Amino acid sequence: MYKLLFIFLFLLCTSISKADTLEEIFSGLPKEEWVWQSLHAIDMAQTIKIAKNPDKFRELNPLLGKHPSTSEVIAFSVATSVAHAYITYKLQEAGLPVKVFEYITIGYKGITIKKNIDAGLH
Repeated sequence: MYKLLFIFLFLLCTSISKADTLEEIFSGLPKEEWVWQSLHAIDMAQTIKIAKNPDKFRELNPLLGKHPSTSEVIAFSVATSVAHAYITYKLQEAGLPVKVFEYITIGYKGITIKKNIDAGLH
């Protein structure tokens, strides 16, 4: 898991140009990105509950494995949070349809949270 995360972060970091500061990336994001980030935080909290209760739950994300550690969940969540914001930033910069990306990922994240609630994660 850590090797995959390292490779992902390395590729992400090497693709960020010198002009792309975190302030530039995060300051101009659309409100839909903040909705996704909020839902992602809820999903992360649910996934941490999964990690802390391996006898009751199992994770379905194949990148994390069935029983990730809390630190793996946090590292993965932070990496995907930054990656999502960066993709949004680059879509905006290129003049591509950001809202389509946002609505699809918001919908998917909402479904994930609902499935977690149905499985007993509150």
